[in-house]
Amino acid sequence: MAVGIVASAERSTLFFCGGNLSYADHTHWFVGEAPLTQALPIEDGAWQITIGSVGEVIEGTLVIAGSDSAAFSADSVAPGMLAGVYDAVAPCGHAGLVVRPPTAAGPPLAQGTCLDSKSGATLVEQVNPVMPVMRGADSGISASLVSDPSQQLTLHPLILQGN
Repeated sequence: MAVGIVASAERSTLFFCGGNLSYADHTHWFVGEAPLTQALPIEDGAWQITIGSVGEVIEGTLVIAGSDSAAFSADSVAPGMLAGVYDAVAPCGHAGLVVRPPTAAGPPLAQGTCLDSKSGATLVEQVNPVMPVMRGADSGISASLVSDPSQQLTLHPLILQGN
């Protein structure tokens, strides 16, 4: 699972993105939550997050009802970097992409899903970025649905409104 966090002094958005085998039940958005503070639980249905530390690295614990708890961390990303959280509203729902910085061993890693909860049932589809992962002229990253590669999406850096 990948986690991406965009936070300010006023509010935060957290995106948990399941991997190839877990995207259907390990994908969740926490949108417009209060500022991240230590020990303040964030809950939404079966999902509960407890933040352990906030700084250059945000660390916490995730519990999904019926599952063991899992520790997570998210490194701070400087503005303007390719790494970060990207999102879009698309026909498939709320699409998200977590991009991790490149390493000496390889290019940036990206993991994404599209989550639709409007129909009463939650539908999750895996999203893959067009390779190589890079921003276009509009600062967006091109991606497609695994289930239908002809459905192209452009995801933009997630920016909290009013900050």
